[in-house]
Amino acid sequence: MSVIGDDVADRAESVIREVIGNSVRHSGATHLTVAVTVDDELNVMITDDGCSISADDERHSAVANMASRAEQIGGDCHLTTPPGGGTAVNWTAPFGPPR
Repeated sequence: MSVIGDDVADRAESVIREVIGNSVRHSGATHLTVAVTVDDELNVMITDDGCSISADDERHSAVANMASRAEQIGGDCHLTTPPGGGTAVNWTAPFGPPR
């Protein structure tokens, strides 16, 4: 038995695949890290050292898709640029009903 429901797991898997695919195809990254933690919520943190994507670029379909997947289940998605450059995606989702 898992604390993560199928809906949350499916959305998290889609986000992970999308971020990795975009990083490999478009960012020029040489390193990519995926960290998944389970505490009070599911937290997926993916970082790369490629060219950054703007967290404010709402038109970018990948950003919109990730944010939508999180929001539909009461979660969040934030993109930042780490101090050394690249992109960090922090995607979170609660285990229970949407907040």
